[in-house]
Amino acid sequence: MGKKKKRSAKKLWPYIGLGILAVVTMAVVGFVLMKDQSQPTAAPAASSAPASPKVTKAAPAPPAKIDLAPGTKTIIFGDSWTAGYTANPLSKGYAFSTIEALQLDGDVQGGPGTGYLNPGQAGTTFSQRFATLPADPELDLLIIQGSVNDQNADKSTLGAVVDKLIADAKAKFPTADLVILGPAPSDAPANPGIIQLDDIIRNRAKLASVHYISPLAEEWITTANEEQVIDQKTQHPSNDGHAYLASKLVDSLKKLAA
Repeated sequence: MGKKKKRSAKKLWPYIGLGILAVVTMAVVGFVLMKDQSQPTAAPAASSAPASPKVTKAAPAPPAKIDLAPGTKTIIFGDSWTAGYTANPLSKGYAFSTIEALQLDGDVQGGPGTGYLNPGQAGTTFSQRFATLPADPELDLLIIQGSVNDQNADKSTLGAVVDKLIADAKAKFPTADLVILGPAPSDAPANPGIIQLDDIIRNRAKLASVHYISPLAEEWITTANEEQVIDQKTQHPSNDGHAYLASKLVDSLKKLAA
């Protein structure tokens, strides 16, 4: 066999050049990839859409002024204080005296021992007693008083019970101004149960846009006058106490009408 001819260096140069070029290209690409991986990932652009507006609940509208003109058709509904217990005669009770002082066309509905939660002597709560009242589309003023009788009750459902009674009152007497008269302490200073009642009932009345009178906040009965207002044997207003409470309620109602 003949000897193979050696390729000249001149003929190998193109292949060598291509090899060098390939190596250089791979090095550059590798460097670029490594550099890209080392860069932190950019955070996504913030949305340009406007944020949703914050929804706020409108504050309850203040209740309208009440009508106290002579002859205003009125019901005062409550517990034994409203019934005139301890007054002699019962017609000297604060509710009767308030009606007389303002010359209202009034009816008194008092139930001893009853409250928003407490069934009382007759076994009926405020709502159950209220359901028995006849509807009157011409009633002008409804005052719901109470209730000291709930001070020791479980108050976890009190808010819902007050809401229902307010709704029932507005449905049964659609033309009547509604005033809620909160509990007054039978001894001073007021105990935590009475304070809690006052807070809960006041808040429910406010949410329902109903007038609320707080004997507790207005300090109708204090350590200074307790013995003159409350009969210490019965823990109910005395004759003088009923007269005093009537004067306080009259003043408060006049402010709601002014």
